[in-house]
Amino acid sequence: MSLNKFTLFFIVLIFSQSIFAQRIRIIDRGHNNIKLKGIINTRLLKSPRYARKKFRSIDVRVVKKGSTKHMILFMKYRGRYQFETSVITMKSNDVVTKMETNTSLTRVNKLMRIFPGIILTLCPDTTVDMVYATPEDGIPTAVAGVEDACLTAESKGYKCKTLIGDEATVQAYKRYLSYCPKLKALGSIGHGNTGGILLHNNQVLDHNWFTSLSSTKLKKKVLYFNSCQVHNAPLEPAIMSAGTRSYIGGDINLGIGTSEEVFKCFWDRSLTTLTGMKPALEGCEDDLYPTSGAHGFSGFEGWFKPLIIRPFPRPRPRPFPRPIALL
Repeated sequence: MSLNKFTLFFIVLIFSQSIFAQRIRIIDRGHNNIKLKGIINTRLLKSPRYARKKFRSIDVRVVKKGSTKHMILFMKYRGRYQFETSVITMKSNDVVTKMETNTSLTRVNKLMRIFPGIILTLCPDTTVDMVYATPEDGIPTAVAGVEDACLTAESKGYKCKTLIGDEATVQAYKRYLSYCPKLKALGSIGHGNTGGILLHNNQVLDHNWFTSLSSTKLKKKVLYFNSCQVHNAPLEPAIMSAGTRSYIGGDINLGIGTSEEVFKCFWDRSLTTLTGMKPALEGCEDDLYPTSGAHGFSGFEGWFKPLIIRPFPRPRPRPFPRPIALL
């Protein structure tokens, strides 16, 4: 039995809608998930801004404040390490009153702070030199990227720690960066934008936290965020204002599966060869990435390990030879 083109069209449409619906995840319980997903599909994703865009996943947090309900959407793009946030405001009966697209992280964090968390002011491990992390445990190339970089660091005698999946939290990043005296580098792979990076449980490490640090807090640390657009304002100047030694991140969108190769290559060349960090980054990008100038670099550009030049010792005077006794 053959299908006419109209029947085929509706089958494809229904199938594509079901696939898309599976990518929307309502995290908080106690809500009419079918109705909320319907609002997202019909009101937000069909708007001119999102009609032609494709997302790898959309996680939704539902925050209540009095008779008002906010749906906070964390929208991860397909094929690249970029995310953006949107907020849909509703009455208690799920009637939409306002939609905010491309919402600022300051606004999102203000809504999320209705249930604040406690940041422990202790270093998880005072002996760690390097931390490599990704919340994207569902992306094999991201996991491989941090594990490979950690093996490279260990081969050069550094003590390394990986944070993968639910270990890659905002609290963990803040604790390692703020309170670990030996930490020399933090490399992260995951979704980002100009304002911050998205970590486990849809928590955002944003530019406001870096701005709150003293001007010398990160002075001996190298940060590499393998995320889209993070080497731009307001995040890049906020990170550098904390005295960061060197900072690397995406100037533009970074591809999933290709940018991790640059990440691994950078740590290999910086830690195992006598190559400056910026030349190492540029060489890796030229060799392994399809787009030139995708990665930005700020701060100190030289060797990762500081070159210590000591004064030459003064030559010791040679003792006069003993006289030969005459027979």
